[in-house]
Amino acid sequence: MRKTFLLLILSFTLSFVATDICAQDTSKADAEYSELDEFPTFKGGTPVDFAYWVAGRLKYPEDAKTNGIEGMVKVKFVVGKKGKIEEAYIEQGVHPLLDAEALRVVMKSPKWKPAKKNGSPVKVSYTIPVVFSLK
Repeated sequence: MRKTFLLLILSFTLSFVATDICAQDTSKADAEYSELDEFPTFKGGTPVDFAYWVAGRLKYPEDAKTNGIEGMVKVKFVVGKKGKIEEAYIEQGVHPLLDAEALRVVMKSPKWKPAKKNGSPVKVSYTIPVVFSLK
């Protein structure tokens, strides 16, 4: 469990540096990440705080454990104008059991402080990796 947690933190942190964690210029997001006045925050903290939150709530599905299923699920979601997680879906799945668990946890997220552009809240989309490892 500790290795899973550390892998999740490392993967999540690295992804925040990568472009796929940035707001996407899609119909789901209002602004490009580089144009925001204020970035969305999770519980007043950094994106790593969200990684800790997700890792602390993951429950490795028993059938996945029994069958040795592991891997990294990428979940895409939008932090809405009111800070609620919206439009979450699996961007890259591993197995239905792991995909469902990753999506379940992300959807249970408490509200975020939304991003702002020109003083108004805007939607921002993110892609985060959720790592499941049995080692």
